[in-house]
Amino acid sequence: MYKTLEHLDPSRHRHLLFDHEAGYAFARNITVCPLTPAEVPEAAKEYPVVFSQEGPCLAQAILFAGHGEHPFLSEHGSWLGRHLPVYLRNYPFILGTTENNEHFNLMADIEAPHFQTGQGQPLFTADDAPGELLQKRIDQLKNFLNGLRVMHKLLSPLRQEDFFSNDPLLVQDKQDKGLRLEGFSTVRPKTLSSLEPQKLKTMVQNGLLDVFFAHLHSLTNFAPILQASGGIIQIDTPPHYTHLIEQENTQRQTA
Repeated sequence: MYKTLEHLDPSRHRHLLFDHEAGYAFARNITVCPLTPAEVPEAAKEYPVVFSQEGPCLAQAILFAGHGEHPFLSEHGSWLGRHLPVYLRNYPFILGTTENNEHFNLMADIEAPHFQTGQGQPLFTADDAPGELLQKRIDQLKNFLNGLRVMHKLLSPLRQEDFFSNDPLLVQDKQDKGLRLEGFSTVRPKTLSSLEPQKLKTMVQNGLLDVFFAHLHSLTNFAPILQASGGIIQIDTPPHYTHLIEQENTQRQTA
C-alpha cells in the first residue's frame, strides 16, 4: 500500500495538495488490516475479525481473499463497506521514528493518488506549520498507534497461555464454495467459557471480553469474501507498524 514514504518537510513538500476525492483504489490488494480495541465491535458487524498469529498481537479484519474482485471496493475505487477501517482511513500518512526511536515523525506516501490530481487542501500553512488537515491526521495517527499498543499489551500474555487456536479455519457456503484460512489465530470458545472469575472480571473491565465476543460473532461474515473468490489467506501484520508497536519507549513527539 505504501510505495514511497518520505518524512514530511515543508521545505520539500509545501507544494503538495491533498485530494479527499482520490478514493480507495490503493487498497485493492489489501487482504487484512489491523484494528484497535475501540474499532473491533463496529468492524465485526461487517468483516471477519481474527488475531495475528506472529509478531505483535493484534486484532485484524479480513477484507479480501486475494483473488478475483475485492468485495468492498467498487470498480472506480469507492469503498462499499459501511465501516471504513481506520488503517485505510489514515493512508497515505503514517508515523515513523527518528534514529534514536524516541520521537515520531509524520511520513507520507508521496506517490499516493491523493497527491497526484493537483487539487485539494494544502498540508502546510503559509508559515510552514502543519495545516488543519495535517494536524488532524497527526492526532488520528497517534490515537491509532496507541490503540494498537493497547491491543498488543492486552493480547500478548494470552498468546503464551494457549488461549488462541492456530488451526486453519475452513469456511464453506451452501454451494460448497469454500476458503481455507491460514496464518491467523482465533479464540478457543471452550477456553473463553471456562475462564476463572477474576480473569473474566478483568476482561470485562479492560474491554477484551467485548472484543472476543465480537470476534466470534464476526466469523459469520464471510459471505461477501466467498462470493468474490476462494483461496488461501496468509495474514501478516502490516510492516510499517510492527517495530513501533514493540518499542517499549513510549515518549512521542511529532516533528
